[in-house]
Amino acid sequence: MSRNIVRTAALTIAACSISAMASTANHASDRSTETPCTAPIPKSQVQSPPRNDRQGANCLIDAAAPFPSTARIIDIRGRAEYSQIHIPNAANQPLQSLLNAPAGQLIVYDNGRFRSDALQLCERLTRYGVRDFKVIDGGIAAWAQSSRAQGVLDVSRLSDTEASAALVAGNSAVVTLSGGFPSVLRGHGIGVSAANPSSSGRTIILAEPGTSHDQISARLARRNGQNTAFYWTGSPEQLANLISAHLAQDQRRRQGPMVNPNCPGL
Repeated sequence: MSRNIVRTAALTIAACSISAMASTANHASDRSTETPCTAPIPKSQVQSPPRNDRQGANCLIDAAAPFPSTARIIDIRGRAEYSQIHIPNAANQPLQSLLNAPAGQLIVYDNGRFRSDALQLCERLTRYGVRDFKVIDGGIAAWAQSSRAQGVLDVSRLSDTEASAALVAGNSAVVTLSGGFPSVLRGHGIGVSAANPSSSGRTIILAEPGTSHDQISARLARRNGQNTAFYWTGSPEQLANLISAHLAQDQRRRQGPMVNPNCPGL
């Protein structure tokens, strides 16, 4: 009786093995008809729909240009920032409140430093269903510089991250108020051109900590059509380290992670 049990178990195992082999073969046959996995594509090479910056720029207004008399000016910054400095007659409202904004043209501004910030705000307002509006290119800093307003230094100062990103992007004019900065910039392939109007409409001012506020403020005054200026203070050595770190981060971002449209697991 025990021999019959062993014989039956052996036959059952053999049958299971044959079934498993057949299933594997069928699975392999099915895979052979699928699109083969190709080499992974770096994420930086995955194409995104192009953004029409020229079209987006139509929603921008220069801070030094006259605003339409019937337009409502909206400051979407926080209450504390609004209390420190704001455009006269501007209403302080959160961005979400504009979803139900009554009809009429709006002039909207925030803390955005660069043109890309203003274009992003244009896109958000459009998604919110706002149709008749303009965004101040350069935000509160552009207005403060055009109006010679008090507090211009506070709203025009760049953080370490903002300064290194703007310099590496290479589309801003650069003014150096210290002799140590040009060699740092040239060492990283960054040009120094104070006269260049720049494709971004921005000027980056580099100053060492001992530079007087009057000297920096003189560089921040602007007129209609001129660049909006932002300044950074620190030593040339600090700047070199910031740029090197930013470039290294960009390199890591370009090298990974990997995306493969046919093999999501890669």
